[in-house]
Amino acid sequence: MKIRSVPLGLFLAVSLLLARPAPAQVAAVETLSPRILALAEIIRTIEENSFYELSEKELNAVQECMAGRAFRSFEMKKGEMLKEDLKITSCFPQDKRAMYFPPAVAKNLNEAREGHFSGIGISVAPDEEIGGIAVKEILPAGPVEKDGRLKVGDVITAVGEFVEGQEIKTAPLKGLDFGKMIEMVRGAPGTKIALEVRRGGQKLPLIIIAREDVKIQSVKAYEIEPGVGYLKIHSFLSLNVAADVWLVLAGFKDKNINKLIVDLRRNSGGLMNETMMIASFFTPRIGDLILEARWRGQKTGQGQRFTSPLTGPFSEIKTVVLIDGSSASASEILAGSLKIWGAKVVGVKSYGKGSIQTVIPLSDGGEFSLTTGLYYLADGKTPEDGGIEPHFVIEDDPRTPDVDEALAVATGILMDP
Repeated sequence: MKIRSVPLGLFLAVSLLLARPAPAQVAAVETLSPRILALAEIIRTIEENSFYELSEKELNAVQECMAGRAFRSFEMKKGEMLKEDLKITSCFPQDKRAMYFPPAVAKNLNEAREGHFSGIGISVAPDEEIGGIAVKEILPAGPVEKDGRLKVGDVITAVGEFVEGQEIKTAPLKGLDFGKMIEMVRGAPGTKIALEVRRGGQKLPLIIIAREDVKIQSVKAYEIEPGVGYLKIHSFLSLNVAADVWLVLAGFKDKNINKLIVDLRRNSGGLMNETMMIASFFTPRIGDLILEARWRGQKTGQGQRFTSPLTGPFSEIKTVVLIDGSSASASEILAGSLKIWGAKVVGVKSYGKGSIQTVIPLSDGGEFSLTTGLYYLADGKTPEDGGIEPHFVIEDDPRTPDVDEALAVATGILMDP
C-alpha cells in the first residue's frame, strides 16, 4: 500500500528551518514533528480503513486542508504552541463524523472508557450562543450533585483555580477549543475550581467546588412500580456497562420484576461490543442476528454478521424503551433491536446514526476517529439519517418540568393488563 507524503510545501518549509538551526527554530521543529507524524498516520488510516473510498485528488485535498489547519505558522513566536483544534470534519467532507481528538481530549475519553475521571461530575457540550460549556447531565454522587447549586442547562462561562487566601482569577471560556475548556474544568482530586455561571440569561454568584475522582455510573435502576423495573443507561462508553446491566437485570429477576423500562434518552452511544452484548440478553433465540456491519464496498449479505451467543435470559420480560432526539448510535442499536423483538418504543424519533466509527491512537498522543462502516439491524434497515421511529410519539412539555410525560406513558403501558 502506497503511503503518501506530507505536501511538498510543508517539507520545503521544514527544510528551511533545518537549514538555519537558530535555537527558536529548532524548538519549533521539535514541536512540529509529532503533529507531522500524526498527519501522515491520519492520511494512511483514511486511505486504508475509511468506509468512503477517496480518489487520489480527494485524498490530497484532505491532506492539504489538514496540514493548513494543524499549524499556526512556520514563523512561530517564542513560546507559541501548536493549535489543538485540528478539525478533520470540514477537511474530510465525505465523512461528516471524522474527528481528531487532541491528546488532552483523548486522555479524557480513555478515562471515560475506564469508568472514572478527576473533575466535578458533569457531562457538557459547547454552547455557541453564550460562549462556554453547557451542563447536559449531572453525574450521580459527583461533586456537583452533592453541592446542589449547578443545574442542567446552566452555562459555565469562565473558570479559575481557587486557593484559600488567594485572589480568585477566572479566565473566560468563550473562543477556546472545546477540549481546552474541558481541560480547564478538570484537575487533580482535592483542588478547587471557581465557576462563573449563567442561567436563563442571569449571572449566578460565583460557585466554588472541590474536584474529586468521579466514578462514571453507566446505569441507574430501581423498581418504579410494583413489578416494574426502571433501567437508565447513561452511556455505552464504559467497558463495564454490559456487566452492570446484567447485574441489574439479574437483580430484577430475583425480585420477580417481570416488566421493564429501558431509558436511552440523552444517550449518545459508545462501544458497539458492549451494546451488542446487552442486546443479546434479550434475543429470543441463540444465533439471532443483532446486526450486519458492512465495510467499504460491501452490499447486502456481504458484511460481517453479529449474532447472539445465547438465548436471552430476559427475552420474555415485557419491555418498553424510551428514546429521544439525542439517542444515537449504540442507543439506536439497542432500541432498534428491542423494537424488532417486540418491545414498545416511546418518545420521539432518535438521532439517526447508523455508522460505525473506529478510534485510532496517534503518535502525538491524540486519537483519530473515522467512519469505517455502516450497520444494519436484523430487519435489514439502518438508522443512518432516518433514526428509530417510536410506537408512541410523546414529547416533553417544557411547561411541566417536574413531569416526565414519556416515562408516565411507558409505565402506563406496562401496568395495563
